[in-house]
Amino acid sequence: AATAARAHAAAAERGLLLLTCGPHGNVVRMIPPLIVTADQVDEAVGLWGEAVAAAVTG
Repeated sequence: AATAARAHAAAAERGLLLLTCGPHGNVVRMIPPLIVTADQVDEAVGLWGEAVAAAVTG
């Protein structure tokens, strides 16, 4: 749960809005709109990768 919270915060710092959920708060969900371009998905995945790396390395 702590890593999920750090990744969630790091994503928000980068402008990527996500949701945390799950009974233990250890799940981060990405819920894109129904209409999204491939470029937007690529950007979001890139930001998520940065956020996870930041959360894991501290």
